[in-house]
Amino acid sequence: MLLTLAEDEQETGEISGIEILDFLDFDRWDAIPTFPVLWQIEGWEPLSMVDLLKREQALLRKQHLTALR
Repeated sequence: MLLTLAEDEQETGEISGIEILDFLDFDRWDAIPTFPVLWQIEGWEPLSMVDLLKREQALLRKQHLTALR
């Protein structure tokens, strides 16, 4: 998890994002904490973080498979 830093560079405890290694193969969606906000990528409707990441993962997998051909 990526935490927000205050001006004095101390962690605030607020989660500002997450980092997923090996994203194309990630399937541990239950390990991602629930956030009380919706997240949005320009041009998409606001979604929960898990739903947004699952959609992005599907698009990246499709691009990856296309590039391999």
